[in-house]
Amino acid sequence: MTGNLHRALRLLQAVGNEAERRGYEVGTVKPYGCPGGFGIVINDDALELFVREETERIPNASTVEQQREVERQPWSHRKYLPTGRLQIRVGHPSYDKAPLAADRQRWKLEDRIGRIVDRLEERAEQEALRRAEWRRQKEEEQRRRDLAFAVARERYEEHYRIEQLSAQIQDSENAERARRFAAAARQARNLSDADLAWIRWVEDYASRIDPLGRQLAPLAAPDTTEEQLRPFLWSGSASSR
Repeated sequence: MTGNLHRALRLLQAVGNEAERRGYEVGTVKPYGCPGGFGIVINDDALELFVREETERIPNASTVEQQREVERQPWSHRKYLPTGRLQIRVGHPSYDKAPLAADRQRWKLEDRIGRIVDRLEERAEQEALRRAEWRRQKEEEQRRRDLAFAVARERYEEHYRIEQLSAQIQDSENAERARRFAAAARQARNLSDADLAWIRWVEDYASRIDPLGRQLAPLAAPDTTEEQLRPFLWSGSASSR
């Protein structure tokens, strides 16, 4: 594209002038993962521009044998030659992306400067919509995640209360058995001082473990990390996963 270099620079200058006229920033831009180059910033989108010369594939058959091969396989033994036609594109060279504009028989790129900036604005708008949708999806994911962990916390607290209740029932039953044992033991004959001391300890122990003799409501469930709540994301308790 040596012969078209100056024209390419003039085209980029013309696009930059039109973009500045519309109030956009023009200069060196550095898209993600790129060293940077000439570009335009529209709605916080850095759009790097480049000019490429179109090429054509033509037969390259310098010998009779190669000519016969070309006749058998028309697309073999070909090379690319410049055409003089220029394209303006966004980003880096790629064959799978349509150019913003290109030289054609009915017009030149110089006639498409306004349309080029129009298309840049369309791309920036599409990118803004894509980012807005991405943010919406992330916010929705976070909302669902927060809701899931809130439900998991409720399940954890329910599991904690059930454990506390089971412990209270067990303590109450143990206290009752201990009292029955102490009452039966007092009916025995020939109790020594050591026996009586032991019976008093059993009665005291029964009073200490009996939940009916102290606050029944369980303590509030302790704070937990998200990792500790994960077993409760899918079921009512960790044991029922």
